[in-house]
Amino acid sequence: MCTEPVELTKKDKADLLLQVWEKTLDLQMHFNDICVGVRKTAISVLGVLLGAGALAFRFGGQVNIYGQDVSVAFVFIAVALLVWLSFWLMDRFWYHKLLRASVAYAEYLGNSDSARELGFDLDVSKKIREENRGSWNIAGATKIHIFYLGIAIALILAEFMLFTGKIAGSGG
Repeated sequence: MCTEPVELTKKDKADLLLQVWEKTLDLQMHFNDICVGVRKTAISVLGVLLGAGALAFRFGGQVNIYGQDVSVAFVFIAVALLVWLSFWLMDRFWYHKLLRASVAYAEYLGNSDSARELGFDLDVSKKIREENRGSWNIAGATKIHIFYLGIAIALILAEFMLFTGKIAGSGG
């Protein structure tokens, strides 16, 4: 069925633009909440694995890995590192990408001819991104890398020390 296009009034256009823009901001908040949730979950899981590693270090004894006797804690730290890297991949290359796409679309709407013609200033997403970049003068993606990398380095150092015997488990 073919219908004639309906001519929208300026008020109708404004209402539609604001509805789409508001939904886009809702989507941004949703993805931001997911990103924060992923980080909170990552820290919680890391805490559990490190706690298990501490118990294994104290009471777990030794395992032989490639001819080297190491504390069972080594296994827990290795699992913690793999889980931590998995959370980083999911956070940075999955949900952060979705968040950035929603921000880009909100910026597109704010910079559109329609928004300017209707007299709207819809650049809150752009201003938030600029403020975020202003802290430490780096992009959000780089901050995510720093967050995960610091912990990953600490886990790798712990693995190295456990494997080389720089920290010997008590094997109680």
